[in-house]
Amino acid sequence: MQPLGLETANGPDRRLVVVGLSGLLAGCLGGRTYRYRIGAEVSVAGRVIRGDAVREVYDRPGIRGTSGMDTGTTLSRGDAAMVDLGPRGILFLTLQGWAQGTPPAERYMSTETWTPLAPLARELGPDDWWRQDGQRVRLLDGEIPVMVTFGDLNDPRTVRVVNPEELAATFGPGVSLISVYVELTRRSVTRGIHRKLPWLTGGVTALSRKYGSSGDKMADRLYPWAFSSRNGNG
Repeated sequence: MQPLGLETANGPDRRLVVVGLSGLLAGCLGGRTYRYRIGAEVSVAGRVIRGDAVREVYDRPGIRGTSGMDTGTTLSRGDAAMVDLGPRGILFLTLQGWAQGTPPAERYMSTETWTPLAPLARELGPDDWWRQDGQRVRLLDGEIPVMVTFGDLNDPRTVRVVNPEELAATFGPGVSLISVYVELTRRSVTRGIHRKLPWLTGGVTALSRKYGSSGDKMADRLYPWAFSSRNGNG
């Protein structure tokens, strides 16, 4: 597996590639670079439609130093997974998660990059998960990242948050979520989502703040890095 490349302000031709630094951080601070595939299976009138994407993550947990607790670092690259439901629209599994510890009816989007650490550790063990490529883990309801769709792919103001338990409310009768899963992989990182969402290259900040209200209050906490990330959310 190639290490995570962190792009500098000078663009993709001048990269700080985490080779010795990644190894040093991993050895001293417990950080790891890994790739995972996230995918979803959706039933549409009895037909199963699938979509997935591969992302790469460098994750270092928080450590306690002389100045207090370091919150840790998460850097990532890769695109959101897409499930193309044809004329009904596209379901996007974003790179953004839900804040922890809030009631289901009042969940808010986290400002941190979603990672599969919790479900992988839950199913494969907290010490051994990173060794088990290809072991598929099904996500529980509270582990699924933010899912959205767009009424118009060219206009981020039309974003709508999708309830995993009620896909039919967004995509119409006969549509339901079968499963969302993750697995470690050595496949190439997924790129190309900007061909579906051309506004990603336009320097957009939070979607609703840049373009006005989308009619969904949570959308003002949805960011472009939730769809395509080079360095995570910084």
